[in-house]
Amino acid sequence: MKKRFLLGLVTATVAASAMATGAAATANATGPRNSPAPAMTPAGDGACDLGYVCGWQNPFFEGPRNLYTTTPTDCVNTAAVVQSITNATGRPLRVWSDSNCTGASDVVDPNQSVGNFSYTIYSVSNA
Repeated sequence: MKKRFLLGLVTATVAASAMATGAAATANATGPRNSPAPAMTPAGDGACDLGYVCGWQNPFFEGPRNLYTTTPTDCVNTAAVVQSITNATGRPLRVWSDSNCTGASDVVDPNQSVGNFSYTIYSVSNA
């Protein structure tokens, strides 16, 4: 019974990884020229609790991590420089290059992680 469970877990993990890789490749091939880097799984301590937005100071989920929450009408200024992000809120979010939700922006879909943007994120809102 234990072997069957582990085999199922490994199979599910491999299948999920293959699907994520295919989706990222498709997004890169057809995405706009200024879209953020492809979605990826955060390394190391890259976990982000359900209902939160997690922002890392450095690209590719390195450096200090900060947690943020958003509600449908919020614009949240980041407390620190953010260059990579995970959206665990369950709804699309918009990240902004300037404070008060102004400047260049991109949408980060629910349960998506983006390891590097072409700009530093200074605020986050609902999309």
